[in-house]
Formats: sequence, C-alpha cells, structure tokens
Amino acid sequence: MARTVTLGTCIAALCMAFSGPVAAQEAVEPPAEESIESEEVDWSDQQQTDIPGTATDDQIIQFFTLFSSRDEIGALVDPIIAELMEPGPIVENWTETGVDILAEIEGLEGGLAETVLKDNDSEIPTIIDVVGEPSPELTEMESYTLRPGFDELTQERAYMGFAPGMWFETAHQREVRGNALCYSGYVGITLHSQRPVTELSEAELYSALLLFATVDRMSSLEFCVVYEVADSGGYHTRGYLPDGSALLQLDADMTIATPMPRAELQATIQDDR
Repeated sequence: MARTVTLGTCIAALCMAFSGPVAAQEAVEPPAEESIESEEVDWSDQQQTDIPGTATDDQIIQFFTLFSSRDEIGALVDPIIAELMEPGPIVENWTETGVDILAEIEGLEGGLAETVLKDNDSEIPTIIDVVGEPSPELTEMESYTLRPGFDELTQERAYMGFAPGMWFETAHQREVRGNALCYSGYVGITLHSQRPVTELSEAELYSALLLFATVDRMSSLEFCVVYEVADSGGYHTRGYLPDGSALLQLDADMTIATPMPRAELQATIQDDR
C-alpha cells in the first residue's frame, strides 16, 4: 500500500499493516461464528456484542482506552511501529530539502484558509489540514472524542477513512524546522461514524479499536516530514527522525497528495458510505 507520509497517514499505514479487520479480530480473540477469508469484508456482518446498547459515551471512551493498554495489543502493535520507524542513513541538510509546504499552499487560490491536501489512497483515504482549522460540522454522524484535542491551539488535523462511513480525526501540534514539520507528544483523537458505536459490526469495532491503539501508542514518538513537489503535480513526503535519519520503511511507497478545497471536506467525510 502506498501513501503520502504525514503524522496522520503514517498512523493509517501502521493500521493497514495489520491487514484490517481480520487481524484486529484475531488480536483480541472476540467471539466469531466464522472466519473472514476474503479481502472483501462485509461490514454489516457479525454484530458486535462487547459494548452494550445502553453504554454511555464515557463508557465507550473507557472501553477504547482499556483496549489500547492491553499487553497483547502492545505485543502486536509495538514491533510493527519499531520496524517502520527504524533509522536509515542520516541525510545532510535534510531540513532544507523539499519545499515549504505552508508557503506552497498559501500561494494557491484560496490559500491556507481554503485548502487541504487529499491523499487518494484506495484503502485509507487521508485528508491533511496543515493549519488545523476547526473540524467541519458533521451533523449526520456520531462523534466520539476519545482523546480531547487542543481546541484553538491545534496546528494540524488529519482525517482517515478506514471503513465505509467511519473516519478518525486526529489533532496535532508541531514544530517547524526549516522545510520540515516535526511531531511529538499528545494527539487528540475523535471517531466519526455514520452509526453509533453500539450498532457497529464486530469487524468495524475492532478495526476502530486497533487504529486507536496505534495512534495512542505512536503519539509520543518524535519524527518529521518534508514535502516534495511530485513530477506529476501535487506533493509527496519524506520521513525523518529529528537527527536527520531517513525513515526508509515509511518512504518505501508513496502516493500523491493533491490540493482540495476545504469546502469539500464536510461532504467527503459525511457522504462516505
């Protein structure tokens, strides 16, 4: 799977490394009457039974948090994170490579205030708002603030569609170093779903749980990205550790992120079914 590497899309790439809902179910051994063998998953099958229909939002948030803290989830997630974050050779003057993505977008029609970047990955489409404007009003979706964000202090947001009608929104702070955007520390996480969590299928629930656990465990890691202009237009990125070590595993495959009007963000997320 190829994708542009940003903090949000890096997290999505890690989630996909587990082969989606099938691996998520195997990781926690939820009850299932039959295994899912095809890559084409019927998201409506196997109604989840772990979260009762009477659960409050606070109880749902606690369920996600406790799931992430389980030792067996760490044993599954941590080695893959370590492999993808393995340091490569140090690149001299790496912060001066690529382009100043903030200046690039500001120079487009509408500028930073009206533009986001969309990675059209076929499995996990990802939208990056490099200035962290408030999220759109998703009035037709159920939203769960699993980890509070930074409100007006948010500097970047990522939106990841990981199942039909289901998106994660992550809120970030960062440091600008030359042309590089560098991340570390706390990440706010919100789940947006067309249906309440209590009505999700088992596959949907455990995919969401595993992606949350990945974000939860990865958020304290430090790394940076540098945007480059792609030959065919749009942008791709290179990942680095703060000492300039290239993150070759993350850079192995990339797709192109292209500018998208911010006005299309609400419909892109809310109409995804």
